[in-house]
Amino acid sequence: MTEQFGRYCSLTVEGVGGTMDLSEFRVRFDLHPLPLAAPAIGKILVTNLSPQRARALAAKDSEFKKITLDAGYEDGHGILFKGNIIQGIYGRESPTDTLLTIVAADGDHGHNNATVSTTHPAGSTPQDHFNTALSALGKFGITKGFIGVDLSTPVYPRAVTLYGMARNVLHLIAQNKNAMLFYDREEVTMIPRGGSRPDGAIVLNSRTGLIGMPTQTPDGIFARCLINPKIRRGSLVQINEKDIQRAVAEVSPMGDNSLGLKQLDAFASIATDGLYVVTKIDIFGDTRGQPWYMDLAMYAQGGFPSKAQLPYTGLGLASV
Repeated sequence: MTEQFGRYCSLTVEGVGGTMDLSEFRVRFDLHPLPLAAPAIGKILVTNLSPQRARALAAKDSEFKKITLDAGYEDGHGILFKGNIIQGIYGRESPTDTLLTIVAADGDHGHNNATVSTTHPAGSTPQDHFNTALSALGKFGITKGFIGVDLSTPVYPRAVTLYGMARNVLHLIAQNKNAMLFYDREEVTMIPRGGSRPDGAIVLNSRTGLIGMPTQTPDGIFARCLINPKIRRGSLVQINEKDIQRAVAEVSPMGDNSLGLKQLDAFASIATDGLYVVTKIDIFGDTRGQPWYMDLAMYAQGGFPSKAQLPYTGLGLASV
């Protein structure tokens, strides 16, 4: 277990001419994965850059296209976000401070531009189709992440033509395999619904970074914890059952609680073994301020996420 002492933050942007390190400045970040199989969004604020450097990053034709955020603590940090810069905005935050706002997306270029056009002969498998889509995405820097489903079956008895967006090929595979599909730090990740990553359970309690009490909602179990880069979408976490604040059934003025009890049936179940799969992570940080935490949405291991978390191609984002 790490001590979670001494914040760590490294922010770098890459371009044709090299790498620019922005770690010494005040950095604030809001990182939000979309509920669809579409690029996660990162909003990163950097204070008091030199006007020359800030304008170079904010320019529409800027050579700097890639951004990487590595954060956590001195004894335990890792990449939280990696993606393409979509937009840079430079201006003033106050009479004394300038502000560069960077909006970026994880896997944006490949998601919006990678295409396939090929025909697989009879005897092909989902693995062959996945490889074709990944090859197209690889031209935009996207690589293979954790794939938790068996892609060796079925074996298709006829030729299969793949034509169009590579993301649609992946979506169809995930849909047929009943899996969640998403980009994670420019890696394609596919996890069966009800399954998790193979890294083992990460224990969350007051000694390991849990903040406040997790709550039971219709959209999952929600918990807040200190930034821990080991927790990713699809990770398995363990929270003591008694630490979770249960939902309360509504009671009508006439004392009838039947409707409230029915509503409780729609709430996410609380796992008796304390094991949950993380489906969504919102991350907030400020190297010179208070925020330094992750908001987790989870469902019991072996359960099913809501409709919003089902595999879907998404509409993508327009890059500049």
